[in-house]
Amino acid sequence: MRLYQKTIVGGLVLAGLAGFFGCKDSSNEKSATKLPSHSVTIEQLAENEYRCFVGDIPPTFDPITGIYSFPEDKTGMSAEIHASARDKGKNAGITKMILYEDGMKIFSTEGDNVSFPINHDEPGKHTYQAEAIDNGGNSTKSQIVTVEFSGKLTDTPPRFSPLTGFYVTDGGDLHMYVSDAGDRKGLEEVLLYEDGNVIRKFKIDTDRFSTSIPLSSISQSGKHIYYAEAVDKGGNRSRSPTLKVNFE
Repeated sequence: MRLYQKTIVGGLVLAGLAGFFGCKDSSNEKSATKLPSHSVTIEQLAENEYRCFVGDIPPTFDPITGIYSFPEDKTGMSAEIHASARDKGKNAGITKMILYEDGMKIFSTEGDNVSFPINHDEPGKHTYQAEAIDNGGNSTKSQIVTVEFSGKLTDTPPRFSPLTGFYVTDGGDLHMYVSDAGDRKGLEEVLLYEDGNVIRKFKIDTDRFSTSIPLSSISQSGKHIYYAEAVDKGGNRSRSPTLKVNFE
């Protein structure tokens, strides 16, 4: 029986004979050298038959939504740090998320996401980083975000979440997610516009709001332009991105 092994490590493909990779074939028993946890090993059993060994891939953080602060960059005395990670491969699943401030651990939680309030009544800059640990013990740290606190109360406007704040889902729903953070947080209402006219109004008494509206319940013909507007309790307004929908 022929043993053929292909190893994918860090995007490089190495192929060769089993002996070259330190594998052995004795008494119908096959074993391969220990490979890095992010590798994939292919064993050819016959001409058109293969066996695949998938390693335990470390967690990953999305470059945009993996970790971010709200408010971003600068705030008064309060901010929120949001972080989320994903895990694929063998034994997939994230068991713990850890949050660091200026390199020191300040919070940990089970699961694959964290949302943590930060308060500083003294002016200064602070750095934040998250760490995800999966079922196999692999860990990955996110990029670092920096927040500058003024130490004085401010009222920042609402914010539509990046990527998921206002978009059309695969199922044909218009989805929106908006939140209000900082020193004086709290939403008052969210308005949905079609071609510049308000067609839906949502009264809110929390600091975050999420909903999905079937496009078929809004309009069924022609071209239309949609956007949402959020108003917080301090009267600050924020507008979502604009979407163009052609109903045919």
